[in-house]
Amino acid sequence: MLSPDIKKSLQKLEITTNRSVTSLFSGNYKSAFKGRGVEFSDIREYAPGDDMRMIDWRTSAKKDELYVKKFQETRELSMIFLIDGSGSMFFGSEHHTKIDILLHTVAMLALSALKSNDRVGAFFFQEDIIEMILPRKGRSHFWRLLSAVEALKTHMIYAKSNTTKALQHIHKTRLSRSIIFLLTDQIDPHDETLIKWLRITASRHDLVVGKITDPLEQSFPQSGLFHLEDPETGEKALIDFSHTASRQRFEKAMKKGREEERKLFKKLGIDVLELSHVNEIFQKLYLFFKQRQARY
Repeated sequence: MLSPDIKKSLQKLEITTNRSVTSLFSGNYKSAFKGRGVEFSDIREYAPGDDMRMIDWRTSAKKDELYVKKFQETRELSMIFLIDGSGSMFFGSEHHTKIDILLHTVAMLALSALKSNDRVGAFFFQEDIIEMILPRKGRSHFWRLLSAVEALKTHMIYAKSNTTKALQHIHKTRLSRSIIFLLTDQIDPHDETLIKWLRITASRHDLVVGKITDPLEQSFPQSGLFHLEDPETGEKALIDFSHTASRQRFEKAMKKGREEERKLFKKLGIDVLELSHVNEIFQKLYLFFKQRQARY
């Protein structure tokens, strides 16, 4: 149950988001995503001139004559958020955590989808799927989604994430072609199994990765002793950032990891949104929609 203060905060977020979406996102959203999905609708007997690739061989074998699959363009799409609820998402070095960034991002994207009459849903994951909100429309559903993200803050635990399992679950759910936003702070560019399922998901859906980071992960402090704790394992360490060589080694490793991720996403043809501040989300999403509008 959400407290009155949290409800008031979410109501304020909804009002602010609604103004932003109304003024900028609606047209761009439709151009970026609408009308590109197709889904299976029926089967019929084969007719001369039909594309041989559309033959349903299983049905044809059963009926002892050729049948082809019929597809239709989807007029409405579903936007699915695949949300990382692991311990590292609760980290924040400034006035907000990664979960705060995630909440604002979901609010803007979900409202853009709902204003275009699309369905919105979410799958929350740690090492396994911990909550599912199936795609629906409407303001009450929008509120349920925001409340579920907000509720993560009150259940902070040392939990790891398994993105591969989350993507496999999307596959098992057998969703029709959807817009899938994978919102996480970590993608291992060397995990071959994960890469396989990113590729599979991107081939069946419009997959976008929302990479959420903290400013401290971009540039480390110039000096001082810092007590660091791994929010997924509870492991602690004391780091002296006044030691230039140590600081540079950390920064170099982080930069290399980001570059390897970008190369991977480019190779797989997956669009990436990099977000590290609440106040930059509006501009980042606006540019993202405009770029996709120009492409499609």
